[in-house]
Amino acid sequence: MRFEINPENSKTYILQKEQEQLGTLLYDGTFSQENAIIRLVKENNSKIEKKSFWGNEFVVKNGEIPTFHVKQNWNGNMDITNLQQEPNAKYTLKNKSFWKDIQVLVDENQKEILEIGSTYHWKAWNYSYWFQTNPTFQNLSNKELLLFTLMHGIRKVKATMVIFIMFIIIFSANH
Repeated sequence: MRFEINPENSKTYILQKEQEQLGTLLYDGTFSQENAIIRLVKENNSKIEKKSFWGNEFVVKNGEIPTFHVKQNWNGNMDITNLQQEPNAKYTLKNKSFWKDIQVLVDENQKEILEIGSTYHWKAWNYSYWFQTNPTFQNLSNKELLLFTLMHGIRKVKATMVIFIMFIIIFSANH
């Protein structure tokens, strides 16, 4: 099954499946995109909250109940824990290959659950995202919330890479 998340503007993203709108992600800051509100059509509002100022972790809450915990690793992978499944299900988001801008979500047994790709829109300076899911995805809880969680995590990784590259350019220009 294929899902898409498309930008309405720099702060609003819409999740769709076959032209049906499933939800919206709204970033609350003009420049900061650390925290967000997720409005799903069939569920309560959720929110993304950064855990600390210095850390690379964030939590997704459904109301006030933590649903996902996400930690970005030094190698660019993200560890995702679904706190609403017993026992807590653990997933890893990692690059499929070095040369392609495609990530895969795998479970603890390294079984692929979905692929994620993105397309950069130069005029809007924004990305749209697509998700190609496997049948295993249909058995997961909080599917739509997970897709927004993955998109937010990928955006954080890309932003970190841009900052790192800018730091290298500035540092090398001064030396």
